Amino acid sequence: MQHMLRAFANATQRQLNEAEAWQAFTDLALVPEHFRLMMANMVQSGSTDIAAALEEVKTAIQESADYPSK
Repeated sequence: MQHMLRAFANATQRQLNEAEAWQAFTDLALVPEHFRLMMANMVQSGSTDIAAALEEVKTAIQESADYPSK
């Protein structure tokens, strides 16, 4: 997680709240790929709103899980 926060700061010149980031990582069941997706979305959108990004990635994960298989 620390590496991803540093990468975010290097890419955007903005810092994220480490405690909020850790809580998001915990809320994502400590799955690095989910956290990475959230961080990538934040870089692309220019956002620093961890709570909003967390909800977006949770929705994407749920929609992916509900996708009917063929």
